Amino acid sequence: MQSAYLDLLFTQQQFFALVLSTLFIAAGGYIINDYFDLAIDRINKPDKVFIGNIITTQQALVLHTILSLVGIAIALVLGIKVGVYKLAVIQAITVGLLWFYSSEFKRQFLIGNLVIALLSGLVPLIVVAFEMPLLIANFKTIIIENEDAFMLNKNIPLAMLQNLHTVWIFVISFAAFAFLLTLIREIIKDTEDYVGDEAYGCRTIPVKLGVANTKKIIIGLCILVVTLLGILQYKQFIVKDYFSMIYTIVFVTLPLLILCYLILNANTKKHFSKASIFSKIIMVLGVGYCFVFYWLMR
Repeated sequence: MQSAYLDLLFTQQQFFALVLSTLFIAAGGYIINDYFDLAIDRINKPDKVFIGNIITTQQALVLHTILSLVGIAIALVLGIKVGVYKLAVIQAITVGLLWFYSSEFKRQFLIGNLVIALLSGLVPLIVVAFEMPLLIANFKTIIIENEDAFMLNKNIPLAMLQNLHTVWIFVISFAAFAFLLTLIREIIKDTEDYVGDEAYGCRTIPVKLGVANTKKIIIGLCILVVTLLGILQYKQFIVKDYFSMIYTIVFVTLPLLILCYLILNANTKKHFSKASIFSKIIMVLGVGYCFVFYWLMR
């Protein structure tokens, strides 16, 4: 991605490596989650139990360890490349949180939902964390090398800062969107898995507050996201960014309203399963705005 006076320095190969690191860690997280949920999954989704049917529990632990360590190692190499090797700690903390989420947090009221939502929101921020040291170093170099030009045209560094600010706003907004949509989907999943979770003493939101109240919470969160998107769309209209405004209305706001309708009328496990799948589609459509943003910033 590039814009006037702002070239992002993270190469495609480095970005691919960071994505690969995240995918390895996420895959390890899914495996350890299935490991700790083996008994519950035999009730909630007996036809989709992976551990015990395809691989043994011991093999699952080994595979989780390998995937997690490879993900951390890749992040460490990238951290060294950008001059801040400590950034690998972010991925290491993620591995730890995924372990405790699977073993403890997800069975507690709200904590598990928040942990996964925070980790999802962290994903776009990780890219900025690895990019920022390179941008800061490059920004200082440009100012030093072009000091005379900047003295004559002081708008140049200002333009650079404005574009950097635009990227920051996008990333933070995207992280907030990921956090809220993941939180919504996690609560929907808990409602879908209500029977098995209750049988094994989990204290999820549906178990503690009941399905009817949980539906109200989900719809409330959806309305919150729609409201925030409305504010964003108003600002897009003011700056005449009509393409972004139309995209977010058609592909995010309207699907969220449809999701509210699905939740409102959901009464069975199958209904919540459909709502969960639809929430995934909304998340994919939201991610699709990245391509719109890339095109607009060129």
